Amino acid sequence: MPEETREGSLRPYLAEEAQPWDELLSILPPSLCAQASCSPVHCRGGFLLLLALLVLTCLALAVLAVYLSVLQSESLRMLAHTLHTQEEMLLKLRLASLSQLRRLNSSEARAPS
Repeated sequence: MPEETREGSLRPYLAEEAQPWDELLSILPPSLCAQASCSPVHCRGGFLLLLALLVLTCLALAVLAVYLSVLQSESLRMLAHTLHTQEEMLLKLRLASLSQLRRLNSSEARAPS
């Protein structure tokens, strides 16, 4: 007897849960359920399958976005390192150039005219 009262109390909730499914299925194009053997159970299964596919696609896109973000970050880090190395090399070349220019100027100043 307690099970009957429990089932009896659940029936209104089950009926209420069926309404959103019917509303969602009415939104879908009729071509999705145009087959003669397509019952509401099959349509719900197809809808759930499409929903699961959409969720998996979104998850894959999110993982791809994170991967590309990490890849971009690593690429920028390597670019910054390369630019820093080139900047150091240019500074060394400028110092060497100034040193050569000073030697040239000092040797010209010492040479008798």
